[in-house]
Amino acid sequence: ENDMQYYGRQDIYERTTGLNWQALWSKNGFSNVSLSYTRSRFQEDFRETNTQSPLVANHSTESSIRFRNVNTCRLHPAHTLEFGMDAKLLRDRYDNTYAAITNATGAAMPALRLQKSLNSLKAGTFVNYNVKPLPWCTGQLGVRYDFFAYNQTGQVSPRALLTLQVSELASLHASAGVFHQNMPSILLVQNPDAKTMSDPAATHYVIGYSRLLSENTKWTVEAYLKQYRHFPMDPAQPGLFMLDEIFYRYAFFFSHAQLLDNGKAETRGIEMTLQKKLADKFYGLLSAGYSIARYQGQDQKWRNRVFDNRLLFSCEGGYRPNKSWEFSGRWIFAGGAPYTPLDLQASAALQREVLDEQRINAERYPAYHALNLRFDKRFNFGQSNLIFYLSVWNIYNHKNIATFFWNEAEKRQDTIYQWGALPIFGFEYEF
Repeated sequence: ENDMQYYGRQDIYERTTGLNWQALWSKNGFSNVSLSYTRSRFQEDFRETNTQSPLVANHSTESSIRFRNVNTCRLHPAHTLEFGMDAKLLRDRYDNTYAAITNATGAAMPALRLQKSLNSLKAGTFVNYNVKPLPWCTGQLGVRYDFFAYNQTGQVSPRALLTLQVSELASLHASAGVFHQNMPSILLVQNPDAKTMSDPAATHYVIGYSRLLSENTKWTVEAYLKQYRHFPMDPAQPGLFMLDEIFYRYAFFFSHAQLLDNGKAETRGIEMTLQKKLADKFYGLLSAGYSIARYQGQDQKWRNRVFDNRLLFSCEGGYRPNKSWEFSGRWIFAGGAPYTPLDLQASAALQREVLDEQRINAERYPAYHALNLRFDKRFNFGQSNLIFYLSVWNIYNHKNIATFFWNEAEKRQDTIYQWGALPIFGFEYEF
């Protein structure tokens, strides 16, 4: 009925439990210790709408036990040390089936039966040193070390921050850091060669300026550059960025017979925010940003990522005439995101959506915009509150395009739209 290319059952069960202990040793030091257990169980079975053939079956369990300790010690009014460690014991079980199908560009993919486990330890330790050598200067130096037993790799991630108070109302700040992250477990267990791959890494550079325009209004502008490396890439799809697969092809990762770790990406941009805290019954936030997000495919060509909206703008705020009433709204604008057009001839021949490999992320959707309005009515009962709220998303019912797709029933390209005008109401009880 919804012209979906696939359908099925999706049951996900999650539970988390944990303990947290905080100890204040003295006026100059305290510790925070936590221990938690998390378990997620997936029962997902999807079929192709057109052929009724099984597509993906995901019967997996991911669980972990995590320990974390953070200690803060003030050595001197101008010197503070923060240090600690964390450890995560993984217990993942995968019982997945991937059908023989064509990939996003129409090439044949063999079936895969995945019955594997990932039992491993992640551990890390870190230290941050905060110093204020002068009343107008604050600095932070930090380093983190992470070890992943599954691939026997250790990573060092340094970072630094400097803030200069240039006047009573204005400050400059600059920071740089290196960050590492392991690949998703579902990709690691698919191929034994993943153990030899480097972990994805990123280097961030940020510089910014903040100024108080009034007692309750602050203006901030920041420019940033983020450079990514060692991203997983599938040589069978040399022009596509694999980690974006869940956004351009169904909603999950497929099987990948081979992965390489030479993917590169880059994001750069500038952001501005103007924030007014609640005072005189009004509050608000105005933000705007311009950015460019790109990646380099296996064919060495640089292309736009699916998140490359370029221009982002939002305006939100509210009015509280008294303690009982509140009126608020938010208007959002985003430039059109890139997408890959369909190869209409190949889609018609295979009766399945096929992307045009020669025009990857070469087109853009129309710009997105929507206005959301809301009002709250609060009833106070001394020790408790009852709040009734009513809101309307996309109140002027703009038809924002979610995606173009291959309509298998009518054998043509079709459109899926995002939510139109959507009223929402409810009650909240606070005690």
